Amino acid sequence: MIAGIQSNPAVPPQVASTATVQLAPGVPFISDADVDRALLEAGVPATTADAVVEVNANARIEALRVSLAVLAVLAAIAIFMTRLLPTTPAGRRDHDPATD
Repeated sequence: MIAGIQSNPAVPPQVASTATVQLAPGVPFISDADVDRALLEAGVPATTADAVVEVNANARIEALRVSLAVLAVLAAIAIFMTRLLPTTPAGRRDHDPATD
């Protein structure tokens, strides 16, 4: 999100640098309405606020895509690893035809 704010021409450099300082330590995901409300309360112009809200929405979607891709890779690894599970129950003896 920070890179998106810094590279967006609709966001003035002063707002971009403030966002970098305030958001960098731990960027929580917040709703578009909360971002918009906070920006308007901070006195950010509406056009700039709209640009920041758009960047925030795009960042959340990208984070969701990345997290789903990681989950897909982990699921594929888990499926592959199930091939290593034993195929017979524990404690079961092999059938010995000599005892029949």
